[in-house]
Amino acid sequence: MCDEEAKMSGWIGFDFDGTLSRLSDGQPIPSMVERVKRFRSQGVEVRICTARINSKMTDEHRVGHTEHIERWCLQHIGEVLPVTAEKDYDMALLYDDRAVAVLTDIGDCKTWWEVVEV
Repeated sequence: MCDEEAKMSGWIGFDFDGTLSRLSDGQPIPSMVERVKRFRSQGVEVRICTARINSKMTDEHRVGHTEHIERWCLQHIGEVLPVTAEKDYDMALLYDDRAVAVLTDIGDCKTWWEVVEV
């Protein structure tokens, strides 16, 4: 398991494409959907953090993709989650298929077996 279900402060971000839903067909990735549901059952705030709605896109594009992701969340997670393209200082953790975890203030990359302390 790549997370410790410890007490979280702040919100946890999940990338959409390639992390929650398969790139090939948009179907859910079961282990990640279950992880979201576990966090939500513990009262942890979860947001979808996706480049699909970044500031370079038109308003129409952002609205369309936000609505698509909200419908997907309702269908596969059972609730609508906030959708954002932004990180902020309240984000405690981010799950993303393109990210590499780095030790805070040190710069060394974490290995896959290291527990993320929050």
